[in-house]
Amino acid sequence: MNSFNCAALAETSQPACTLHLVQRQASVRPDAISVRTKSKQLTYSELNRYANKFAIALLQAGVQPGTLVGVFMDRSPASLAALLGSWKVGAAYLALDPISPPERLAFVLRDAGVSLVIAERKLASLLPAHLSRVLYADDLLSEQFPDSGDPEVITSPGDLAYVLYTSGSTGTPKGVEVSHYSLANVITAIAEELRLQAGEVLLAHTSLGFDISNLEMYLPLVSGGSLYIAEPGRVGDGARLIHALRDSGATTMLGTSTLWRLLLDAGWEGKPDLRAVSGGEVLSLELAKALSKRTAVVWNHYGPTEATISATTARIDATTDKVTIGRPISNVTVYVLDPNGRPVAGETTGELYIGGVGVARAYRNRPDLTAASFLPDPFSPEPGARLYKTGDLARKLQDGRLEFLGRIDQQVKIHGYRIELEEIEEQIRQFPGVSDAAVAAIGRGQNDQRIVAWLESKRIIPASQIREFLRRRLPAYMVPSEFRHVDSIPLNESGKIDRKSLAANLSGTIAETFTGPETDTESRLRSIWEDLLQIGPIALTDSFFDLGGDSLLAALLVTQIKKHFDQNITPDTLIECPAIKSLAARIKTKEENPAWRVLVPLRAEGSSSPLFIVHGLGGSALLFRSLAAHMSQDQPVYGVTLPSGVVHDGNEMKVKALASKCLEEIRLICPTGPYYLSGHSFGALIALEMAAQLARSGEQIGLLAFIDSDRNLARHFEGAYDDAATPALVLRRYQAKLKSLTEKGVLEVFRRRVEYIKLRKRMKLAQKAAEHEVSSGGFEAKELMALAARDYSPALYPGSAVLFRAKDEVRSKADRDLGWAELISEGLQIVDIPGGHLTLFDEPNVEVLAAAFTERLSPVLSKV
Repeated sequence: MNSFNCAALAETSQPACTLHLVQRQASVRPDAISVRTKSKQLTYSELNRYANKFAIALLQAGVQPGTLVGVFMDRSPASLAALLGSWKVGAAYLALDPISPPERLAFVLRDAGVSLVIAERKLASLLPAHLSRVLYADDLLSEQFPDSGDPEVITSPGDLAYVLYTSGSTGTPKGVEVSHYSLANVITAIAEELRLQAGEVLLAHTSLGFDISNLEMYLPLVSGGSLYIAEPGRVGDGARLIHALRDSGATTMLGTSTLWRLLLDAGWEGKPDLRAVSGGEVLSLELAKALSKRTAVVWNHYGPTEATISATTARIDATTDKVTIGRPISNVTVYVLDPNGRPVAGETTGELYIGGVGVARAYRNRPDLTAASFLPDPFSPEPGARLYKTGDLARKLQDGRLEFLGRIDQQVKIHGYRIELEEIEEQIRQFPGVSDAAVAAIGRGQNDQRIVAWLESKRIIPASQIREFLRRRLPAYMVPSEFRHVDSIPLNESGKIDRKSLAANLSGTIAETFTGPETDTESRLRSIWEDLLQIGPIALTDSFFDLGGDSLLAALLVTQIKKHFDQNITPDTLIECPAIKSLAARIKTKEENPAWRVLVPLRAEGSSSPLFIVHGLGGSALLFRSLAAHMSQDQPVYGVTLPSGVVHDGNEMKVKALASKCLEEIRLICPTGPYYLSGHSFGALIALEMAAQLARSGEQIGLLAFIDSDRNLARHFEGAYDDAATPALVLRRYQAKLKSLTEKGVLEVFRRRVEYIKLRKRMKLAQKAAEHEVSSGGFEAKELMALAARDYSPALYPGSAVLFRAKDEVRSKADRDLGWAELISEGLQIVDIPGGHLTLFDEPNVEVLAAAFTERLSPVLSKV
């Protein structure tokens, strides 16, 4: 099969519109697969027909050539058809990221002048109230909606193709206008550079809100190939991407260096026929060589949004001694200039300017910014030729390759996201009481950074308040991870913020005005917190978790409270009383949880049906805080707690009795179904029994999920696994223990091992006491519940379930379904989540788990 030929597709001296190139492929190979997902595929003719449906709807809505249409959809075959449909009527599109904060989404729509949006119904509630017209993709793709063929509208290369908003140095996002001429040039040039062939597959995983998605979508479609759209789970899941690469049969994938590193860290052994394209971040030599050993070829791409995605490329191989950004693509020029706009001599460092076809038209509705960044090209004989001033430092090597050397201004890239620090600063300054702010990226290297903010204000402001304020205005990746208070923002000799000085001063944490403790309890608690958290002073209303507290520190805090106040509380108490002030009040009441309270609200607000998660033996609902935080703000989440401490009636510590007790409180919140139930470890048995009891009473179960739970977990405490272990499995377990020692520390691993041995010993004593009909008083609930797990014999569950399995746990092949499949009549789905039994609730693993939950909690509304 012949390789892709750019010149053959362009019938004029100028590159054709990307739409024309896609339609050409649709006419040549109408029955070939154009786009597919795990559950859906469209041929070229079907994709064209779907695009026509969107085009007809836009024409009926009065859309004229040159109109900018918003597209608010998850990446899917349907969203691809919507983008092509807008081009068919001469319109341009503004692709909107579904996870954008509402205020940013509203600003972008107003700033761009968009009055009509194509959206999925499941996302409709996120659209701003001022939007006058919405077309629902779900309706347009129905069989009832007509397709009367290609509209008779001429799209020219110079017309606007799309607008994409980037972070803005003036404090507000700015929209970049890209023409069909520019987009088609980069698509055809890269397709030819990569030598794409008809029938090949490209794996797409990027949100439509980022410019790289345009390369992902159109590269295969203009070359007669197939686009494979990965399932949701967009954040840091190397295991899922490995599976997607295997299942899709992809021969090309684009990604940041962070993503490629993630694949390698997840154990990816490579794909000999894969083209690996890296862009958006600095590619290290070590990573480039590691990729070149595992793939057919590695490419490093460079290009800002204003230069239409990619301006230069470099091919990397195992013999490469320096990673560069290479040379410009076809019809693009680059210059390294000094501050006076003159070419620098030799290999001198200068600012990189980009000219040629790739230069975008302008910043939308921002003539001042356009004039400052898009300049006349003095080196080109073409009338009206322009250069884009990138703000990037570079130098040209003797062989003509370009070496990227960082930024002149304060724009940074963190995990592939381009961020203007000034935009964050401007948003912080809008917080009441803040007189000035400065932001810097702090870290060891280009790809290992965090955002830190310094505030100047007359009063010390709680970090939690500013963080919540920013979450409504900025994407999550732009919200600083640390906030610090300074008396004044330091300036350098030129009168600009002295970020280097700030970066060297990382002391002090934002908190409320430090009023003194009013009681002895508050004073002693503050001392305990400052000792545990290793910070201070701490405000009485600061959240334990915002200050860095986690489940382990919570357990240590509970121990300290028992020691200093002689009170028994559980770690879950910190969910309800997360600050010194509220916790001191709780201690003052001397309430020691005499009654077992089942539900702990991790998020009580939201209109969706609640998700209930049962924790395991000796655990607490604290384990699920991060999981709840990563789910939709409209999704209520409750932790379902199990009894703790000493009990005197072993009969209550049975799985069926515990499930009934839990259901009593759950029904107070949800009198009727559908019910969404889950459990971690031992908690999965309670979840299964609750689902069974509800099913017998005729209630509907929306979801039953087991989180890394072994149906036969009692075997762990009885030593059954040790007898059946093979030498290879034993070796893997010892390797896992060694890794655990490295990651968690000797003390933590030792503590867990001691707890495990104590539980096994006391289980045997409790079992012996039961056999001799001795009172179970003195035995803790977790010991009796472990025995209850052994004795629990559930009937076949009349429904389906999903098992979220910790990928990093060492298990034999026989334990693939962990004993659950035989209990689920309508099928058990197994989903691997990165991390171990407990670390799957840690960052970044918990984000993958949250996405997997969200996918199964949200109804599928679209047919595509």
